[in-house]
Amino acid sequence: MALNEEFEKNGYKTRIWSFPMKYTPVFGTHSKDRKFVGKYWKPRYLRGIQCILNATHGVVGPKREYFKTAFGSNIKEFKRLLLMPDDYIIYREKHKLNGAGEWNELYSSLDFKQKKKFKNIVFKNNFKNLYIPDDSQIAKLLQHYIE
Repeated sequence: MALNEEFEKNGYKTRIWSFPMKYTPVFGTHSKDRKFVGKYWKPRYLRGIQCILNATHGVVGPKREYFKTAFGSNIKEFKRLLLMPDDYIIYREKHKLNGAGEWNELYSSLDFKQKKKFKNIVFKNNFKNLYIPDDSQIAKLLQHYIE
């Protein structure tokens, strides 16, 4: 984005678009493993990025506002977006007042321990056999993932 802004400032008509892709090792055991998840990633984060790219048609445009809308204004917002249910990420405008707002309120109301517990459940990205804990706030938040 900074390079695009510099180009624009200098009168160049060139635009750079990015196309994020999932990392897969070139060599070794996981070289042919399309389900590979790197040590600093979680299946939910990878799925969240797929959902963002689905909504942006696979590319990230050169404008800062577009980027902020798609990926958030900072790393905390970005990670929060990735945790949301798929439909809330892909169809953000549609769900702004229909589900996503409640999800955001519920997520914001969790304390540190509850967020950690919630993330450990959602990180697996397995909502068919979802473990619902006794904590009513977490249980209510997890209802957003059940189809």
